Amino acid sequence: MNFRLIFRANQKLLKYPLAVGEFIVGSAPDCDLHLPHPTVSSHHARIVFDGRKAKITDLGSRNGTLVDSHRIDSAVTLRPGTELSLGAITGGVEAVSDGDLQAEVLLQEQGETDPPWGTVPIEILPRMAFGMERFFVEHLPSILDSVLEGANAVEIAQQVGSRICQSLPITRLQILRVHERGEALAFSASSPGGGSPRGAPTQVEHGTLILRVWSEATSAEHDYTFLLETAAQVIELANRRPRTNTPPTLRKKQKAPDLPNPPTVDPYVQEVYRQAARVARGRISVLIQGESGTGKELLARYMHECSAKEKFIALNCAALPRDLLELELFGIERAVATGVDARPGKFEQADGGTLFLDEIGDMGLETQAKILRVLQEQEVYRLGGDQPRPARVRVIAATNREIDDMVRADEFRRDLYHRIAAWVVELPPLRRRIGDIPNLAAFFLSREADLQGLQPAGISRAAMEELTAHSWPGNIRELRSAVARACLFLENGELVESQHLWRSLRRRMEGPPRTLRERLNRFEKRQIQQALKSTQGDAVSAAKRLGVSRATIYRRMKVLGI
Repeated sequence: MNFRLIFRANQKLLKYPLAVGEFIVGSAPDCDLHLPHPTVSSHHARIVFDGRKAKITDLGSRNGTLVDSHRIDSAVTLRPGTELSLGAITGGVEAVSDGDLQAEVLLQEQGETDPPWGTVPIEILPRMAFGMERFFVEHLPSILDSVLEGANAVEIAQQVGSRICQSLPITRLQILRVHERGEALAFSASSPGGGSPRGAPTQVEHGTLILRVWSEATSAEHDYTFLLETAAQVIELANRRPRTNTPPTLRKKQKAPDLPNPPTVDPYVQEVYRQAARVARGRISVLIQGESGTGKELLARYMHECSAKEKFIALNCAALPRDLLELELFGIERAVATGVDARPGKFEQADGGTLFLDEIGDMGLETQAKILRVLQEQEVYRLGGDQPRPARVRVIAATNREIDDMVRADEFRRDLYHRIAAWVVELPPLRRRIGDIPNLAAFFLSREADLQGLQPAGISRAAMEELTAHSWPGNIRELRSAVARACLFLENGELVESQHLWRSLRRRMEGPPRTLRERLNRFEKRQIQQALKSTQGDAVSAAKRLGVSRATIYRRMKVLGI
């Protein structure tokens, strides 16, 4: 376990991991820990850390050094949770694991020096040669086709990164674009089943691009440099391609659109999308099964894009009661009820296109019978109407329920099942595609940071270990929410650490208290949590109930991590 000092100065969060040795804290530029503030003396305090405990001594500063609100005049031991004040700069001490001090996914260059490469294990060499050949022969032509057909640099970077991960025995890959604000992540992924990196990454800088690859091998730098140089040049082709005014409808159609961002590196999901592109050429109906949040609608939209149909209409069958659901599906004629205007339903709106029926397993049997007739006749009658209207649609249905069991239990019509399930596919939950988690987390972090105008450094190794260890009952949707929440608590240039994640993601359980201070802290934490629960989270009311001031409860909540 490591110690880290945290200070907030000039609206900026400053974090200083402590190494073994002596450190001077002050406002002078030559200080080891530089706190540029007029209330901090040039050489304010000394901190000595021996690897197990740290001690701080005031160096005769004009405004003093306070530890837990007490001004010190001799050396005082610092512990996790200790509050510090140096002049007007306040901060504290926290314990941090090795993993939270190391970056697993980088969105910005950290400047650390990695150890040199070792030697390549002999068993790695054949896989490298075969992987390079596979990339250049099997994948590169289709990537160049995408460049010629109008894909932009980011889309090409996603394709290149995904294909490299499929081809080579690497453990991690990053592609970054350099711009005036710094570096933006274009692609980041860890290969499924890959081992641990044994050294520094191979890095290539080309124009506005930086490509880094980590390998199971330890001296693959020269082997991968040529590949990365080629990949960078292909991505830059998209930037150099001349603009064209040719309408999109006149351009050559792609055999299949790119995989949704970020591209999956999971072999099973890649195969699902390959099969989906082929099935999309026909007219058969499709049933997509999988837990909530696994990307069923994303796959449905991908199939729609592959089919080249213009209309895509989606409806969540579980979100509406039966009467409103039928109105949305079939439409209604004017004057069926007072004040009702005529309006088409989803079947009519999707005529000639794709109708996505999400959570079809939650639909009642009576509505199922009506849908079956529409699919058989390819026409629909509005509620209250007597004239059929065309409804030539391709239905893609999705459910998180076991339809086979529902059919056997007479909870879902067997004839409708056979009508909508000409091709059945199941999307795996996120806990079964762990290799995609780093890329998904980096993608969501980059997107959320852009929305907030932030430039986070990336994700720490410890945080990524917790993300990959979590079971993700909410799947990709839950991961997106977790990353978005963590981003709210970040500063520019800061890593997402394990402390930023939801407590439900934490796999480390608190051990038994070892000291009296730990016992008191845990007792105090439980009392504050109970008071907050009884006051619906109102800290002021909780403070009154506990007989402490508002400032005290906020301070203790921060120290205790509430």
